[in-house]
Amino acid sequence: MDKKEVILEVSNLKKHFPLREGFFSRSSRSVRAVDGISFSLAQKETMALVGESGCGKSTTAKLLLRLIEPTSGTIRFLGQDFLSLKGNDLLSLRKELQIIFQDTLASLNPRKTLREILSQPFRNDGVPTVSLTGKVSELLDLVGLSPPAVYLNRYPHELSGGQRQRIGIARALALRPKLIVADEAVSALDVSVKAQILNLMKRLQRQFDLSYLFITHDLAVVRSLADQVAVMYLGLIVESGPVRQIFSNPLHPYTQALLSATPVPNPRLARQRKRMLLKGDVPSPIDPPKGCRFHTRCPFVMSRCREEEPELKEKGDGLAVACFLHE
Repeated sequence: MDKKEVILEVSNLKKHFPLREGFFSRSSRSVRAVDGISFSLAQKETMALVGESGCGKSTTAKLLLRLIEPTSGTIRFLGQDFLSLKGNDLLSLRKELQIIFQDTLASLNPRKTLREILSQPFRNDGVPTVSLTGKVSELLDLVGLSPPAVYLNRYPHELSGGQRQRIGIARALALRPKLIVADEAVSALDVSVKAQILNLMKRLQRQFDLSYLFITHDLAVVRSLADQVAVMYLGLIVESGPVRQIFSNPLHPYTQALLSATPVPNPRLARQRKRMLLKGDVPSPIDPPKGCRFHTRCPFVMSRCREEEPELKEKGDGLAVACFLHE
């Protein structure tokens, strides 16, 4: 099989938010939301970024879209240094990178009709006004809202949650990007609607050769949609690799704990599976533990874990893990 082209490369990406304390609002402390992550994403593939709330997933999404600027690190997108681009060069490349938000109502302007919402990307791209209705109708058809004439003049509050998320997908797809970041895009939907949206995203990926970075805490979604998965804990990636291999043989204790808490549709297998319960709470990203950041909750902690921070190391077959148990 031909090696797929890498379209996104992230290297040692960091985002530290300085804390404002005291009368003069100065502090040497900061929230280390993303603290040195590296990964790559190939064309036509889906990578899932998973972990508990507060681990840095959504901050990573904002960094990739340059909604916020990183403290340090590099992002290469379609072969270009994305962080160095400015002006028209940035606007031109940004069209290839879009986002689908979690909150389907807050992400759509309540005062505008679907026609106006979906026309905006085309207006920004200089498409003639006379062509807008046809292009918007085509988008509505693509995401399963047919016939388009029924929806063109509706407002977001007149739609169901699933329909609003289809509009979010349509808006992201308007300018035919190469990469779409989906930030918890199906977490607010019920099970049946979630399955429909995931199937829609798979179909659109095949049809337009899309790549997805799918940010989620739902491992069942990861199993259904993703090719690769990266597991984040307290601002760092602790394990990454192909979904099938990580789901069948997770190496990092944190990944093992996450998977042990995932429901299994087979009752017999569910009874046989041993649940790994983590002790304690997630430490503060303001003052992460010395050494391995997971050592305060790890059932296999060693003395070395309390002093040294393990590096994310390749283990073959595309797998990488940051854990002294596997050295």
